[in-house]
Amino acid sequence: MPLPTNRRRFLGTTASLACAGLGGLRGAQAAEAYPAQMITYFVPYAAGGLSDQVARMLGDGVMRATGKNMLVDYKLGAGGSISVDTLLRAPADGYTVLGATNGFFGVIPFINKVKYDPLADLVPAALLGDAFLPLVVSPRVPVKSFAELVTYAKAHPGKLNFGSGGIGSGNHLSGEYLKRRLGIDIVHVPYKGGTAALQAALAGDIDMIFGPESADSVLAGKLKAVAVMGTQRWSKLPDVPTSEELGLKNWELRSWHTVVVSSKTPPDVVAQINGLVNRIMSAPEMAARLRAAGLEPSPLSVAALADRARADHKAFGQLIRDLGITAT
Repeated sequence: MPLPTNRRRFLGTTASLACAGLGGLRGAQAAEAYPAQMITYFVPYAAGGLSDQVARMLGDGVMRATGKNMLVDYKLGAGGSISVDTLLRAPADGYTVLGATNGFFGVIPFINKVKYDPLADLVPAALLGDAFLPLVVSPRVPVKSFAELVTYAKAHPGKLNFGSGGIGSGNHLSGEYLKRRLGIDIVHVPYKGGTAALQAALAGDIDMIFGPESADSVLAGKLKAVAVMGTQRWSKLPDVPTSEELGLKNWELRSWHTVVVSSKTPPDVVAQINGLVNRIMSAPEMAARLRAAGLEPSPLSVAALADRARADHKAFGQLIRDLGITAT
């Protein structure tokens, strides 16, 4: 039997209000402030290096800004692939993240067999900072400047070596790129992490390294910095000229640190991560700590970071193919 008109109107209105209430509840849940619980942050490199330092800075910032803990969990091995594999197996809710570098987009997939597609499976959610890259030499090398280093290397082909944090690392590619640009013959010696390479330089086991981890040793007079690669001087080593100033124009390699999440993470959560990290890392006190560690804070949007990842995937991939770099 048909319901009276007024009864149908009442039920329709009640149903509409109920749906609106449920929709509002869902909206409130979707817009829940991030983070609402502890964050697990994977570090793919050994403790003590730049990635570890930045992770602890960010964890401190997250606690101060939100009152939530950030657990730093080391996932080493397979050139970083283990950390990515573990990330992609975790729930894509923004509470498991990876502290990566642009090497995860532009280097590792080209020199290691990986199970992931960096552009399809990973999203760089927030920029932690752009890395300064000083070129540092051991006191056993009889040079005092970049020009003298180049002259010495050309006069002694194959005699000088340079250490790195491993095959395909930013400092490895920098050394290979320097060889290509200057036409010099220097030998690569890979270590398990930038800290190990630094210790080798301090012990006199290698002649050169690239990387911000060396700054304190330079300031202590234990190593000599002859250039900061790129166009910007580093405030921690203000008297060291850039490669651009020294005549080595258009240094193409760059290194940046980023918080990465699974591409299945909801976009609104990615946006909240971006906003939170940008606020934390651009605060004056944190920015000063970052610069002291070797990173220049450079807040970027998620879209701008995606553009960076695609550009480095193309440029670094081509460089690796041209240089014939492989993991073995």
